[in-house]
Amino acid sequence: MKRTNTNDLIEELSKLAKDLKGFGADERIISEAAGRLAKQQKRIRNQRREIEALQKDKHRVDGFVNWLTSEMKKCLEPFMKDQISCRNDSIRYCALEQARKQLEKLRNGLGEQK
Repeated sequence: MKRTNTNDLIEELSKLAKDLKGFGADERIISEAAGRLAKQQKRIRNQRREIEALQKDKHRVDGFVNWLTSEMKKCLEPFMKDQISCRNDSIRYCALEQARKQLEKLRNGLGEQK
């Protein structure tokens, strides 16, 4: 059996409720069911929009974390070759590492679990 579109179902329930006016509880129950379906459908639509927005934010954070990781690798090269030129390089690397960790926490908060 083909599933009925939610909008069509709400509309038909509303029509049925109007047709049953005068029969008492049946009309109220069907009307309430139509109203509840309409509210639920609106909530689902809003939640889908919120999820899409979070996915876009996550994508931007992912891109930034990837860029930051590549920048950190560039900063790390002198350490790997024992060519530390000055204390400032070490401080800069530590700051970048802390920033990367914070961004990882943010990324995980947006839904990615590593």
